[in-house]
Amino acid sequence: MDKLSKQQLESLRNLDTDQLRVRLVKAGTEEDLVFTSEREALLEMMAEIMLQPEPDPAAAAELTPAEMLEMCKLEMQFKEKKSSVQL
Repeated sequence: MDKLSKQQLESLRNLDTDQLRVRLVKAGTEEDLVFTSEREALLEMMAEIMLQPEPDPAAAAELTPAEMLEMCKLEMQFKEKKSSVQL
């Protein structure tokens, strides 16, 4: 929690324990662990999640070579069907 900004730390401390539990479960933390942990442990878990870098949406949008090949195949099929309908 030392690495959080003052604003992040304040917003984290303002959450009640149930809100912390809900957010941790939504973030993928194991429910058994969340519901058996004390507030301080929950705060530490949430701080760790907050410190993780945000996933890069552009990287997630990039196609793999196999996906690119499949897209090309589908595009070719579409063009073939389109040209056969116009004849």
